[in-house]
This record gives sequence, C-alpha cells and structure tokens, in this order.
Amino acid sequence: LTELLHLLNQGIYVSKERAKETLFEFINKASLHFGYNSVLPFLTETVFLNLQPDGKSQNSLLELIDEIIKDQFGFKLEDCGTFIQKNYIYIDDILATGKTFRMNMKSFFQENDNLTKLKEKRIRLLSYFFCAHSWGLNNVRFSLKKDLNDDVFMNEHTFRVAFKYVVEKYFIIYIFPP
Repeated sequence: LTELLHLLNQGIYVSKERAKETLFEFINKASLHFGYNSVLPFLTETVFLNLQPDGKSQNSLLELIDEIIKDQFGFKLEDCGTFIQKNYIYIDDILATGKTFRMNMKSFFQENDNLTKLKEKRIRLLSYFFCAHSWGLNNVRFSLKKDLNDDVFMNEHTFRVAFKYVVEKYFIIYIFPP
C-alpha cells in the first residue's frame, strides 16, 4: 500500500480524463509530426491500428480516441483513413518487455506488404505509449530486426516510437512529447 501511494503521489496514475487529455495532445502533435496543418485532413488519411484482442488496453484507448475525435472534430474513429490510408498509428498504454508490441508489429508488417510500403515511404507508422521501458523498446527493435531480417526497425525516424514517460530500470527519468 505504501508503494502504491508513493507511485500515485508521483503523478503516474492516469485517470480517464487525464488519458483523454494526453490522447488529444498526441493527436494534435501526430498531425503536426506528419506535416498536416490541421487535424481533420490527418484523420482522413490515418488508420488507428486495432491489433489486440478484446479486453486489452488498446481497445479502451481507441474508444477514448473515438470520443475525442467525435467531440473535438465531429469525426468518428471508423471514418479515419477513409480518404487514403497513408498514416498508421499504433497506440497502447505501456511497453514493458515489448512482447505484445513485437507480435502485433510483426503481424502488421507481414500483411499487405506493409514492410515494403514503410521502407518505400508509401506508408508512415507512429507508435505511441503512455509509458515505455527503454529496455523493452530496444528489445522490440532488435527482435523485429531479427524476425523480419531488416534493419529498418533500428531507424528511429522510420520506425518511430513516441511516449509520454520513459522508464529506465525502475525509475521514470524524463517525459517525452510525442
């Protein structure tokens, strides 16, 4: 209980409202990252990947994104990527060992020639986590490089992973904007 209280006092707990604020900020920054002047054109060309089974946190985060874009932009999540599928967003709450992320990305890249499309810059991918462990991220990069026999995963500009917090060993050491 003492340890839980310690973590809560550090501001690590993310309420639903705080999660929505963080996701709204991410959507705005992601649109700028991809070179859009406003969010709506970004949304028409963006697919939010839903690669995890029901009951996992990705589904809950996508529901929050749906609420945000309905409230803020009059758009639905199901309408995203309907103009063209140029940008792909993978979102999750935490990257710890990286196993889930690795398996999801491996499947994504093996489908529809997505690895070739990424390398040829026909699609763009941005993955976002509320919190990522640096060891887990390095593990994912190296494992995908081995699994798919391609160095593209070691390139931070092509295989972009953003996060709000990064954990080094057992401590949150700094905050990153997406």
